[in-house]
Amino acid sequence: MTDTDMERVAEIYERFERHIELHKAPVRSDKQIWKWVDEMSMQTLVDLVRFAQAHGGWNYDLQSWMDEVADRSPFWVRNVTDKHKSSNNNTMMWKLMMLFREVIDTRLKDLDDPRKKLFEWKK
Repeated sequence: MTDTDMERVAEIYERFERHIELHKAPVRSDKQIWKWVDEMSMQTLVDLVRFAQAHGGWNYDLQSWMDEVADRSPFWVRNVTDKHKSSNNNTMMWKLMMLFREVIDTRLKDLDDPRKKLFEWKK
């Protein structure tokens, strides 16, 4: 994973967090999110998938779609005809990003759980 890939994964998560602060839910029509999806490298997608697979909602449909995307040469997540309309690529990418976001949320909440800090010693 390169620094750029790690930064993009973090940017996607932070963007969804801003959506939740402002709109109480992730905004599906955010042009910036979809711009990042269109520019996404294979490594960034793989990193998102690694998180999303830890979610109980990961299923055969998502895995099949991911396998199909991984076989594309040259690599692309969405083609020009997918933009501004409903398509399988858009639907699967949205599901993937929501699973990713929920896994990150859970992990961050677990880190902040006061029960896990009960016996920490500070010098």
